[in-house]
Amino acid sequence: MTARRLPEPLPVLIVGLVLLLAWQLVATLYFNASVSPEFRAGAISGADPKVPPEMRVVMMKLPLPVWCFRRWSRPKMRPSSGWRDSSPCAAP
Repeated sequence: MTARRLPEPLPVLIVGLVLLLAWQLVATLYFNASVSPEFRAGAISGADPKVPPEMRVVMMKLPLPVWCFRRWSRPKMRPSSGWRDSSPCAAP
């Protein structure tokens, strides 16, 4: 009796999804452990001056993959003044 194998691309997609889910879980746990609840919205946006600097850089250390995919899917709307995106998910 021969064992049935999955089609070739399917195992790659499954492993990719598992890795993506693991990244999301670890990044969420790290963010929730590193940033107190009252500063979470400001730490994500990076624009709230009341957020302590050590909490503001949490998203630079381990960004959430959902936010990276959102960033990558947006059209690039950069001003012509030479502004450079410093997001951890910025395209090179």
